[in-house]
Parts: sequence; structure tokens; C-alpha cells
Amino acid sequence: MTISRRESLSFFGVTSLFALTPFLMPHLGIAQSRTSKLLILVELKGGNDGLNTVIPYSDPHYYALRPTLAIPSRQVIPLAHGMGLNSKLPHLAKLYDAGELRIIQNLGYPDPTLSHFDSIRYWETGGEPKLPSKNGWLIHSLDRLATQQKLDAKALYLDNSGDVFQGGLDGYLGPQSLGFKPVNLASRDAMVPHISGSSLLDKLVQDRQEDEQRLQSMQRRLNQSEKRFKIRGGPLGKQLAQVCNIIDSSIQIPVFKEALGGFDTHKFQVKRHEKLLSHLDLAIADAVKALKDIGIWDDTIIMTYSEFGRRAKENGSKGTDHGTTAPHFMLGGRISGGLIGKNPRLRQMKENNLSYNMDYRSVYEFILRSHFRDYPQWL
Repeated sequence: MTISRRESLSFFGVTSLFALTPFLMPHLGIAQSRTSKLLILVELKGGNDGLNTVIPYSDPHYYALRPTLAIPSRQVIPLAHGMGLNSKLPHLAKLYDAGELRIIQNLGYPDPTLSHFDSIRYWETGGEPKLPSKNGWLIHSLDRLATQQKLDAKALYLDNSGDVFQGGLDGYLGPQSLGFKPVNLASRDAMVPHISGSSLLDKLVQDRQEDEQRLQSMQRRLNQSEKRFKIRGGPLGKQLAQVCNIIDSSIQIPVFKEALGGFDTHKFQVKRHEKLLSHLDLAIADAVKALKDIGIWDDTIIMTYSEFGRRAKENGSKGTDHGTTAPHFMLGGRISGGLIGKNPRLRQMKENNLSYNMDYRSVYEFILRSHFRDYPQWL
């Protein structure tokens, strides 16, 4: 798959997300023995309303388009350039002020679709309607990383969807993997042809035995470790607590994926959206504190993503319908914090939809090149 260099690098020069200071020395916990960087993906399922998350409170068109949904300017946490955070995100605002949160505005892709299923498939594979991709955007790099470093697993998802790891075979674990016996994880066996004496079959049997040994080892280490982290923020907090306790037990997994659901806010959006943002804020704040305590924060990136944003104009049910672009968050100990990307162009919309001015795959390119020292499969 190929995208233009203009779209790919419209994000920014590939190092500008990172602070210009060198890596800080690890100070606590297992950071001294880790061999890989960490990426924690947080999916906002349903399509988060970006305009009520990162708010253009200085733009009168925002209030004209949303007579009942607009957040009053007095309730906005000011950032820069007339933009501000929802008041339910105070901890993220502090991380922003500390230079550990980068807010990336107007992320999207060409010819966007408003289908949940199609759009999330593009986001998780690095595709778009005219240039679909088959495998998860991290698969190529994680498979390569596993040949260079000793990993217990390549990735673990803790919600009900691991589609971002589509196309990955060995080393991609689901939510029950550390609680079930390894034999119960054999769903892929139904697709393996039973050919007696086949070298392929022998290799699969060997891989399965190695998988079982790794899972048993991880389970022992997790059982023996102190479950010392409890994280607020509802279901997302529980998932991130599991992540932090797994990391604290010296289990080597470079990528974790979690999700917070309920962002498809077609009706009565305000209170529902505020509750979701509050959960996101608390969960990320506590996770950051835990990762700092472990000593791995300087080698970690937390990134949010969602299938799309919401339309700029509110609907007749005090909600918002499927839209196109949206802002997203990237956090880390070496992230150079700030607000990047143009403000939403509320005067220049097409069919009540915002136009993207930053291709989401440029964010992926940054993570692969600067964090994992690899290259995107689509370039």
C-alpha cells in the first residue's frame, strides 16, 4: 500500500514529537531489564466527539452549530490558539502542562467512510477506501522485533477486539490468555491442514509447545507478583491496571491494546460523553503514575484512536452523528507536549463534515520509526 509523501509526512518532522533532551536513566523497577519500548493503545469505541473533547471555544461557529451541546467557554480548560480541553479532563490538562501530552488535531484519511466497521478496519490496518490493507499496522514491525529481542508475547489485547493485530499468528494474545490454560487458546488449529509428516505441521506443533511454555511462564510470574496497581476509570481503568501489573511482573510484551466503549453518542450526548471523558482522564492519569513508579514511563507511548469523529452540527436528538476527523492524544515520558495541527475549520465544511489536514498514518509512521526503530509496511 502506498500513500503520498505529502500526506505521510504532513504530521511533522519525524522527531518533533519527542523532547530534544536525551533519554532519562531508568530509576525504578523493571525498566533496567526491559529490552523493548512500550506502546499502549486505547481505542475510543464508537467514534469520539472531538469538538467536545478538544474544544474550539474561541470560534463563534462552534456555538452556532451546537446550541445545546456546546461546552460554555467558562467550563473549558484553555490550552493554546483558542482551543481548550473539556473540563472532565483535568488530569490530562496537567500532563499537557507538564509537556507529556501531545494533542494531534484533525486526524483522518482521504475519502472517509462513516461506517463503523469499515472505518475502524482502516484505522487498525493503515488503510483507506481506495487502498485497503489486510494486516494490522503493527504486525510487520512486531514480527521483526520478535526476531531481535526475547519477548514473552508480541502484543496483548484486554478488551473484546484484537482486530488491530489482524494477520498476526504466533505471539498475539487475547484477554483470557493469562487466565486460561494454553490449550484453550487453540482456535487457529481448525484452519491448519492435518498433513502427516509435513514439515509445516511439525513446525506448528513445535510453535504450539513453545507457546504453552511461554504462557505458563507468564502465568507463574503474574501469580507470584504483587498486584499493586489499582486504577480508577471504570472498565478502562481495570484494563490498564492489568497492563501495569503485567509490566511490573517483568513480562516482556511491547504492545497492549485496551478500549473504552460508548462513544456513539447519537442521543442525549452531554452527560454520557462527560462520564466517558472522566473515565478516560482518571484511567490515563493513574496509569501514567503507575508507569512512572515502575520506571518505564520514558520508554512508553500511550495513544488514543477511534474510527472517526462526530459531525460538527448537533442533530435533533441532542446528540451528534457519525463524522470524519477528530483529535487524538499521545502521551509519553519523552513526548514533546503541546497542540499540533490546524484548528477545526468550521466555516469550510463539506456536508457538515470537517476536512482532515493530517493523515493518521503519519502518526503510525512516527511511532514505528522513532519508537520502535522500524519502518511502516505501507511505504
